[in-house]
Amino acid sequence: MLSVNGQPFIAYRTAAGCALSKIQYIYLMPLTNAKFLMRWVISILVLYGVSFHARAADPDSLLNLLSSAQSDSSRLKVLQNLTETYLFRVPDSARIFARRSLSLARRAGYKGYEIDAASQLGISFAVKNQNDSALYYFRLQYALARQADDPERLGRSANHLGTAFISAEQLDSAAFYLLFALERFEQSKNYQGMITCRNNLGLVMENQGRLEQAYEYYRLAFELRKVHGPEARLMFSYSRLGNIHLRKKAFDEAEKDYQACYDLAVKYNQPLEEATALSNLGNVSKEKGLFTPAFNYYTRALERYQAFGQPYFEAFVHNNLGEILNSAGRFSEAADHAAAGLETAMKADNLEQQARANEILAEALFSLRNYEGARKAFQATLTLRDSLIRKEKAGEFARLEARYQNQEQEALLARQDLELEKAAYFRRVMVIGGLAGFFLVAILFLFWRQRQKIKEKEVEMAYQLERTEKESLKELDRLKSNFFANISHEFRTPLTLLISPLQEIREGTFKGSLPKYARIMERNARRLLQLVNQLLDLSRLESGKMELDLQPGDLMQALRAIAGSFESLALIRQISFLVEIPRQPVFVRFDRDKLEKILANLLSNAFKFTREEGHVSFTAVYAEDRLELEVRDDGIGIAEEHLPRLFERFFRRNNPAESDKDGQEGSGIGLALTKELVELHKGSIEAESEPGKGTAFRVVLPFLRLSPGNLAGEDGPVTHLNPPEPVKFRPEPEKTADQEPVVLIAEDNEDIRLYIRDRLSAKYRVLEAADGAEGLKIALREVPDLIISDVIMPGMDGLEFCKAIKTREQTSHIPVILLTAKADHQDKLEGLNTGADDYLIKPFDGQELETRMINLLNQRALLRRRYSQMVFQLKPSDIRLPSADEQFLQRTTRVIEENIDDEEFGVEELAREIGMSRHHLHRKLKALIGQTPVIFIRTIRLERAMQLLQQQVGNASEVAFMVGFSSPAYFSKCFAEHFGYSPSKVNTSGLPAESQDD
Repeated sequence: MLSVNGQPFIAYRTAAGCALSKIQYIYLMPLTNAKFLMRWVISILVLYGVSFHARAADPDSLLNLLSSAQSDSSRLKVLQNLTETYLFRVPDSARIFARRSLSLARRAGYKGYEIDAASQLGISFAVKNQNDSALYYFRLQYALARQADDPERLGRSANHLGTAFISAEQLDSAAFYLLFALERFEQSKNYQGMITCRNNLGLVMENQGRLEQAYEYYRLAFELRKVHGPEARLMFSYSRLGNIHLRKKAFDEAEKDYQACYDLAVKYNQPLEEATALSNLGNVSKEKGLFTPAFNYYTRALERYQAFGQPYFEAFVHNNLGEILNSAGRFSEAADHAAAGLETAMKADNLEQQARANEILAEALFSLRNYEGARKAFQATLTLRDSLIRKEKAGEFARLEARYQNQEQEALLARQDLELEKAAYFRRVMVIGGLAGFFLVAILFLFWRQRQKIKEKEVEMAYQLERTEKESLKELDRLKSNFFANISHEFRTPLTLLISPLQEIREGTFKGSLPKYARIMERNARRLLQLVNQLLDLSRLESGKMELDLQPGDLMQALRAIAGSFESLALIRQISFLVEIPRQPVFVRFDRDKLEKILANLLSNAFKFTREEGHVSFTAVYAEDRLELEVRDDGIGIAEEHLPRLFERFFRRNNPAESDKDGQEGSGIGLALTKELVELHKGSIEAESEPGKGTAFRVVLPFLRLSPGNLAGEDGPVTHLNPPEPVKFRPEPEKTADQEPVVLIAEDNEDIRLYIRDRLSAKYRVLEAADGAEGLKIALREVPDLIISDVIMPGMDGLEFCKAIKTREQTSHIPVILLTAKADHQDKLEGLNTGADDYLIKPFDGQELETRMINLLNQRALLRRRYSQMVFQLKPSDIRLPSADEQFLQRTTRVIEENIDDEEFGVEELAREIGMSRHHLHRKLKALIGQTPVIFIRTIRLERAMQLLQQQVGNASEVAFMVGFSSPAYFSKCFAEHFGYSPSKVNTSGLPAESQDD
C-alpha cells in the first residue's frame, strides 16, 4: 500500500471505470513532505492511464470462465478482468494473473493485450511503492506501444512513465514523458488524458518551485474539467489551485478555491472531503492571523474526521487547534487539544504528529507553570524526533534492501518466464521439425528486440535534439533581432542630424547657425565612423584575424599622451582630471593603437557619466612585468544587477539614472570591444560601482620590460584618438507672445532638440524636455498646443508618455507627433494605438515635420470652431464630443447646470469642482471650443434661460434670477447679444414673436 508519513494511502475502485473514484484527499492538507506528494501522484497514475474497465464480476466466476476458455483471446480477456478485479485489493494476486496474461499475449502475438498486461504489472508495483519495478514495466509498455504504433496506448504509457518518474523524484524525466503524452492526447482530442497530464505537469512544476508554470497547468486542467466534467472532480482542481495560492501567500485567492472545493464536497455529499476543505480554510485563516475563523474551521473539520474514525487527521487538526489556543493564551484548552492530538496520533502510529503534539503540550504546560509536565513533554518531543530520524534512515536502508530484493525477484521471475517460454517454444519447434528452427527464431527475435530498443533510444534522442535545436534557433533569432534593432537605432540619430541640415542647406531653407551645425554634423559623422570601426574590430576579433602589432617604446610616455588628449574635455566639462603616471620611462613592446582604444573607451565613459564639477582619475602602475591601470570617476554609478552584463555586446542600461548627461546610453559596443582587446593581450579587466558614488575600472596587461639596447625600430610619437568635442548649448530666450502656439519637444538627444528648436523658434514658443517624465511635468504645467516626442528615451519612453498625455483630462486634446528610429509597420501601429496623432521616422525632413505640425494645428482649429458652434446651437446637456474631450465637456456642463442659480458661481468655483487650476481650465476650454471659462459659463446660463422662457416658467426677470443673473437688465443685455433679440420677445418656439407667421 502507498503510505504518507506512515499512514496507509487507500484507493477505492468502482465498477464505473479505470481511474480512482474515491481517494482520501490527503493532498488537500498542507503538503510539507515532498516525498509524500510524489507518492500520491503515483497512485493517481491510474487516474487515467489504466486502459481497461473493471467488471462487476465475482472472482470465482471469472476463474471458472478461465478454466473453460478455449481460445487464446478468450483466456486473455478473462485474465485481464481477473487482474482488474484484484489490482487495488490484492496487488500481489493481480500480478500473478498479469504475468500469465503477458506471457500468453507474447506467445499468441496479441500486441494490444501484451501492452495492457505490461501496464497492469506496472500499476501493481506502483500501488505498493516499488518504483523501480513499476518503471521497468511502464518502459516495457511504452516500447511496445511505440512498436505497435498505437497513439492512444502510447499516450497512456508515456503518462504512466511520467507519473512513475515523479514518484522516483526524477522530475526532468517526468516532465519529458508527460509533455510527450500531452501532445498525443491533444492530437487525439482525449480531454480526460489532457486533464490528467496537465495536472501532473503542474505537480512537477510545483515541486521544482516553479509556481507560475504550475498554476498555469492547473488552470488549464481546471478549464477543461469545467467543460468536459465530471463536475465532482473539480474538487481536485480547486484544491490544487488553492495550494499554489497558499504557497504564494495569496490568501484571499486560496480561500476562494478551498471554499469552492468545500461547496462541491457538500453538493456531492463527500464528508471527508468537506473536512479536508475546512481544514485547509483553517490553514488560510491561520496564515492570515485570523485565529477565531481558523479555530471555527478546524473545529468543524475535527467533528467530521471523528465521525469517520480518521485518527491521523484528527491528530493533525487537534495539533492545529492547540497551536492557535497557545497563541491566544488559552493554555489549558491548548493542553487538552495537544493531549487529544497525542492520543489520536498514537492510534495512527504517526511519530511526526506525536512529536508535534508533545511540543505543543510542553509549551502550554510551561505557560501554566506545570514545569515538570512541560519538561516531560519536551523530553518526549526530543525522543520522538530522534526516533523519526532513525526511522527515516532505517527506511532508506529498507528501501535500498527492498530494491535489491525486488531486482533479485524480478531477475528470478524473468528467468522463470524465459524458461517457460523456451519450453513452449521447444514444443512448437518439435511439431514443425526440430531444434534448428528454434535457435534460428530465437536469434532473430533477440536481434529484432535489440533493434527495437536501439530505435527507441534513437527516437528519444532525436526528439530531445530537435527540441534543443529549436530553442537554440529561437535564441539566435532573438539575438539577431536585438542586434539589428540596436544598430539601427544607433545609426538613425546621427543620420538625422546629418541629412536634415544638409537638405535644408541645399534647399536654402536653413535657419540655424552654420558653424554650430557644422560642428554637430562633424561630431555625428565621427560617431558613425567610430561605430563602424568598433564593429569591424569586433568582427576581426571574432574571426581571429586581429593580432597584436607589438613595437618597442616608452609605455609611460604613451599613457601620458593618451591621458593628455582628454585634458581639454575635462576643462570644457569643468571636471577635475587627476593623472598619476610614473615619470620614469618603461620600455616594452606594445600595440599603441589597441592600448589607445582600451584607454579611450574607459576614459570616454568616465567623462560621459560624470557630472560637471565632478572628479575623474587615471592611475598607471608598472611592476613585475605587469601594467595595472585604473580609471575611476565619482559619477552616477552602475546598478549592481547590471555589473555582470556590463561587457556584453549591445547591452544597454535602461535606467535613466545610469544615462549620461544628455540622456544617451551608448551603443553597447565600446566596453565589449575593450574587454576583447584586453583578452587579446591575455590581460584582465574588472569593474566595481555603486549608484550615486561612481565607478572604477581596473585593467591588468602583461608587458615584458626591454633593455635599452633592444629599442631599435621604435616608432614615432603616439597618435591620439581625439575624444568627441562636447558642445554646450545655452537655451535661447523664449518668446512669450500669447498668439504664438506652444510646442513641447521631448527628446533625449540634445542635438535633435537643438535642430527642432532652431527650426520652430521663429513661429512657435518652444519648450524642451530630456525624457518622457520631464515632458509630462511640463505638459501638465504649461498645457502646450502640440507635442513632439521621441519613442526611445530613458525612463518613461515616448509610448508611455503619449499614453499618459492622452489619458489625462488636462492634456487629452493635445496633438502628439512621435519620432522614432523604428521603421517597422508593427512599431508604427503600436505608436498610433497609444493615441498618437502622427508618426515620423528618423531620419526625417524638417519641412515635412513643420507641414505635419501645421496640418494638426489647423485640424484642431477646425474642431474648435465646430465645437464652439455646437455649444451655441445645442442645449447644454446635448453637447457631444469624442472620448475624453466629450467626457470633460459633459462633466463641466453638468457642474455649471448644478450651480446655475448661484450668482456667485464663477471660474474659480468651476475650476475647483472640476479639479483643475484656473490656468489649466482656461487652456483646456480655449483649445477645445475657443471660449474662455467666463464666456462658457455665461453661454450655458443663457441657453438654460432660453429653455425656461420657452416653457413659460416665468417672466424674463424671474428667469434671470433662476439662471444666476443678479441684474435683470444685465441679463437682457447678455441675452440680446447672444440670441439677437430680447428675452421678452421669446415665445414657446424660441423665436421672437414678430418673426412668426400670421
